[in-house]
Amino acid sequence: MLEYFPIDEASAENYNKTLLYRRRAKARLGEVYLSQSNLNEALEIYSELENSEEFSGQFRVTGSAGKAVVYDLMAPDEFTGGVEEKEQKVRECLGKVGADFDLLNEFLRNAITAIQQRYPATPPPLPDVESEPTQAESTTFLSPRALALRFARR
Repeated sequence: MLEYFPIDEASAENYNKTLLYRRRAKARLGEVYLSQSNLNEALEIYSELENSEEFSGQFRVTGSAGKAVVYDLMAPDEFTGGVEEKEQKVRECLGKVGADFDLLNEFLRNAITAIQQRYPATPPPLPDVESEPTQAESTTFLSPRALALRFARR
């Protein structure tokens, strides 16, 4: 898909338009990678979008939101710092989305809404070590695979 928008072949007058279309295509490609559980490829795409300098902040917020989804779907053992690092990265990305939530497309808005429910702005207090999770607590967690399948159906 990206081969249809080659930056190196764009004329000076079409450079900005080509760059815009290329970034739009990359944003959609990130969604495809997420729906196929190709998390490394999705992370690469969303990291590039998050670091975009030209045009509107839409691409940066898309990149941040996509990275939040990727980090949320990754297993804690994929982070050197385990669960704590995973949560920190997700929260950091959610913070970057912030007020620009409305710039996201429906796919990412739905994904971010689901993630925000698991990562509230103020984390709940840690439970006592001896207490068992309540029925509601034990059924509200969705595995990364279940979340990926939910987004793939949309």
